[in-house]
Parts: sequence; structure tokens; C-alpha cells
Amino acid sequence: MAASRTRRTFFEPFSRRTGAGPLLFARLGLPLASVKARGREHRKATATVKRPLKRSELPPRNADNNKRKLAREVPPERIAELRKTVNYKGSPKHKRNPVAFGLEPFRGDRGDATLCDEHANFQPINMASIPEMIDRGLRASLIGTNLWAVADDGWIFEARLTNAIQAEYHGYPVRPTEAIAELVYLRFRAWVDADGNAADRQAAENCAALYRFK
Repeated sequence: MAASRTRRTFFEPFSRRTGAGPLLFARLGLPLASVKARGREHRKATATVKRPLKRSELPPRNADNNKRKLAREVPPERIAELRKTVNYKGSPKHKRNPVAFGLEPFRGDRGDATLCDEHANFQPINMASIPEMIDRGLRASLIGTNLWAVADDGWIFEARLTNAIQAEYHGYPVRPTEAIAELVYLRFRAWVDADGNAADRQAAENCAALYRFK
């Protein structure tokens, strides 16, 4: 049934509007067999176009890591220190297309890793926003066993230490199903209400809508 519907949408509308048929296709130098072949190629090409990934299609975690926690209190001097020292370096494991981000191809097993580009639609052009996003997360005290940040579009990213000597972190999107997500949002929301600007408030609203927080 799906195939017959595709054939009708490819041939019939044009015929109804113009009276086109095999003779007209021949006059245009388009034999009917060639037109049908092109139609099959078109349907095959469009059938393989990847649709935007829905939130529900994120790979489930093999097991939620309950050891991840926000610190109860973060001293101002700790925040100041991190703001001066934290560096970001992307991980090819968390990119579907690492080369586009200037990274080496990833040849290992990604397991249940979330992907910045495929799952959170974070593209190379967005890389310039990372320093400010990290800084906002630090100012909001999104600090604990790892670091967290909220992007302008509402995605929560977790940053994990890669190189302690260089204070180097890599990041990845947090699933809506992970317990840490709501805790991060609630702390971010509280900071936004107290000290945030208009862009911060919009990020918090986007986060609530994306993760369906009340």
C-alpha cells in the first residue's frame, strides 16, 4: 500500500494538472521507463533521509550512576578557582561525526554514550558557546562529582574530568530519564531566579520544557 501511494504522488498530480502522459514525457525527451526509474531512485533516496532524532530515541543508560551528586554548598573561592582553570576538550566518543569537530574518528564501542551532535543537535558552529556555557554552570554552582551546564536551548550537559593536571573536561548530554537532570535544573532555576539575566531565564524555561520539568 505504501508503494502504491508513492507512485500516485509522483505521477498523478502532474498528469491531472497538465494532462501529461507517456506522449508528453516522450516529447520532453523523457521516456516513460526513464521517468519511472528516476521516480524509484527519488523514493529510495528520500526513504533513507535521516529524520531528526526524537528525545525518546536516546540510548538508555545501562545503569544510572547514583554516585553523581551536586555539592551541597560550593564556596565562592572554589567557583572562582574553577572559572580560572577549567578547560574543555571534546571527546570523539560523544560525537557521531567527530571529524566535523576537529577530532579523531572514534573506532571503539560507544556503549550507552549520548552524542552531542546527534542527540542534542550540538553542532560545530555551537562550539563558540562552550566557554560561556561552562562559566554560567560554574556561577550557578552546578558543581559536584562532575560539572554541569545548561545550554541556551535547554539541554543539560555533564562535564567529566579527563586530565586532572590540565583541568581538562569533556562533555555530553544528560538524558531526561537520569535522576541528576532534575537536581541540576532545580539548582540552575534557583540561581536564575536570584541572579540570572534574560538569556539565563530563557535557558531555564527551555530546559523545563525539553525535560518536562514542572
